[in-house]
Amino acid sequence: YNPNEWKLDEFNIQNLELLWNNYAPCTINTGPTVVDGIVYYGHYCGEFRAVDAVTGEIIWKQGITRTETGHSVVNGIVYVSATCTGDTCGMVYAFDAYTGDPIWTWDPREKQPIDLVVADNVVYVTVQAGRSPLNLVALDAETGAMVWRNRKGGMVAIDNGLLYLTGPKNPTLYVLDARKGKLLWEGLVKGSRASRPVVAHQNVYVHSDDGYLYTFNASGCGDTTCSPLWLGLVPSQTGNNPQPPAVDSNNLFVGAGNSFYGFDANGCGEYECAALWRTATACQYFPGRKTPPSVANGIVYSPCGSNFIYAFDSSSGDILWQYFTSGGYEMRASPAIAEGRLYHAATFNFNLSAFEAPIGVFLSPETKTDEVIPGESITYELILTNNTMQEDRFLLEITGNTWATSLSLTETPILTRGSSLAFTLSVTVPD
Repeated sequence: YNPNEWKLDEFNIQNLELLWNNYAPCTINTGPTVVDGIVYYGHYCGEFRAVDAVTGEIIWKQGITRTETGHSVVNGIVYVSATCTGDTCGMVYAFDAYTGDPIWTWDPREKQPIDLVVADNVVYVTVQAGRSPLNLVALDAETGAMVWRNRKGGMVAIDNGLLYLTGPKNPTLYVLDARKGKLLWEGLVKGSRASRPVVAHQNVYVHSDDGYLYTFNASGCGDTTCSPLWLGLVPSQTGNNPQPPAVDSNNLFVGAGNSFYGFDANGCGEYECAALWRTATACQYFPGRKTPPSVANGIVYSPCGSNFIYAFDSSSGDILWQYFTSGGYEMRASPAIAEGRLYHAATFNFNLSAFEAPIGVFLSPETKTDEVIPGESITYELILTNNTMQEDRFLLEITGNTWATSLSLTETPILTRGSSLAFTLSVTVPD
């Protein structure tokens, strides 16, 4: 959820167009992060990149052991986790966010780092050796030194000094003290797989493959085992990793089956709650415990299936924009929204792409005349659309013309954002 985004909205999102592609030689497994005009991402061939957010040009790149599994940019440092390859096992890296210079590395010793989050000067890394249970490790963010280790590990969210985590094949919600790693309480989640938790509105939300969104009080229930406050009804996805939900100031969003859902984040007053809205999609929501939707300025963005990116109105679920990208397998990366641009990594398309909605005043349609008759006039019907950031009045003037021309109006009334006005342009062809 990006509460600071305001440039991209329901008025101009239909004008989103491809700005640039940054080609990667391999698949991209995690979504990009945008900080201070730089986009950060890694790919499967053992490389992590920082690219210019406006041009897509590479600013710096660094080699990593193999597949990037997570990253976070905090206080001018980018922290990266990467899995094993060949004789070299996984590592955790800290790079200078602006130059790419290495600061420290941490070797998990025959374990693979599969997830990473950073908060309060601590890097929390989930590691696993083969098929053994997951462990959660806390590292000092400045030095990389280990602070503590816990045998509970999984997909992590952190809020108010508490760690919330779920395991890939054990959907139980575990809640730990972030300072010492001590288990405080567990949340009862049914099913066989659960998404990464999301914390908001003093609640913690978990999407399970049993067909429910689970909502717990983020502070617990005063006991070591807690039941959910309420359940959201979605299609079951047995055997698949369900999509993590996303939350804005009012609502809760998630994709399941071939639909996208919006719920009231505070429930419905009953134990089981139906969605406020449901929107059918042209694709199935494949496994993706790391690919939640992204929410910004009243719009929810979500990858779906192998090829689609959708933008939904957060209040109604109406599809405001969709984009089809090539690729033969499910997309595993969430989009990022910043400064009026959408950044997305289509996993098997091998590109990090940036989309932008041009801001300004636009005339349509483009008009061409194949045949003209001397002495006669040609009339063009045009539409002016206000795609600026505010309502305004516009002056119309023709300059540089050598033929006699006239406009049906020279000044528009006040046009609100996204509104249009039709007018005509007449051109007299000289004898």
